[in-house]
Amino acid sequence: MKKPLLIIMILLFFGEGNASAFSLSLNTTGQPQKLQYFYDIPVPSEISEAIEAMVRQLEAKKLKQKNELHFLKSVFYTVHRQVLKKYKEYSTVENLLTQGHYNCVSGTALYALLLDRLEIPYQIWEMNYHVYLTVPIAGMQVMFETTDPQQGWITDLQEIQQRIDHFLEEADQYHQALSISAPLIHRPIQLRQLAGLQYYNLALEEYRQQNRQKSQQYIRKAITLYPSERIAAFERNLASALHSEENRISVR
Repeated sequence: MKKPLLIIMILLFFGEGNASAFSLSLNTTGQPQKLQYFYDIPVPSEISEAIEAMVRQLEAKKLKQKNELHFLKSVFYTVHRQVLKKYKEYSTVENLLTQGHYNCVSGTALYALLLDRLEIPYQIWEMNYHVYLTVPIAGMQVMFETTDPQQGWITDLQEIQQRIDHFLEEADQYHQALSISAPLIHRPIQLRQLAGLQYYNLALEEYRQQNRQKSQQYIRKAITLYPSERIAAFERNLASALHSEENRISVR
């Protein structure tokens, strides 16, 4: 099977010769790999190779770069230029690593996976319709805003807060316009929960496309990874809709 073009480009840029056995494991007790959270099937070997190639080159840069802040900025922009090619609303981690299509969830996931391997602490933040990542470094907080390829590296605390306020305001206005009664969300989550949001988004998109059975498959996966209030509520509503649909069919 031929490798996707983006995988080939990643391997060429980051150095295929450095690739080795991939090991993004949670710990040494045999728990599932973190990357596997984002896949329904075993992670394809070419995806593992691409991640490993990125890690190897970034590790080499980390050893040479004495300034942690400069190194982290290089990570953000280098990965964005080489891998995150085109914003697409319902992209997955697989879409990102094979086609370059990304959204806030898949983009944030890739950076989190890389930072894990580089042993750099980070925090993922969930909002109603957005996620982003922060890194505590050199006595400050840095924001990774993955949907902004030009100015998504943010170190100014005031600007970070302005971005957060903007997303909260957008969510509030959307709720008011559609008379939605839902709390505003801004909370820290883990990588496993972020994977749950990937499947939640896919479930919503399949539901909009009238593919309710497929939507149910995705929402079941989502709630296994992240049983949050809104994911659980969607699962209940979907189950009720499917039950009503089955009853209508049986009556006929």
